[in-house]
Amino acid sequence: MKIIDVRTRYLKLPAVSVCGDNLQDLLIVEVVTDSGLIGIGEVHTNALAARVIIEGAGYHTSSRGLREVILGENPLEIGRLWDRMYSLTQSYGRRGLTI
Repeated sequence: MKIIDVRTRYLKLPAVSVCGDNLQDLLIVEVVTDSGLIGIGEVHTNALAARVIIEGAGYHTSSRGLREVILGENPLEIGRLWDRMYSLTQSYGRRGLTI
């Protein structure tokens, strides 16, 4: 099984106010596999910033969007994917690391 797409869906209330309620906007992330399975999660941080981090185009070897980093990978290798996402999105990351 391989990851073939990572989609984001930004949801927000029509009017967002400055208050302690963090449920005024939300980013849903869908990880789509070639077998038809779709994993769904939500982001617990600034939704628009997270969307850029996921969808951002890579511009050199150590700065890439998370979507680009995990496309083609096995979604069941969670620990390896975590390490891969961490190391391949750090401009000061571990050089030469092959994950």
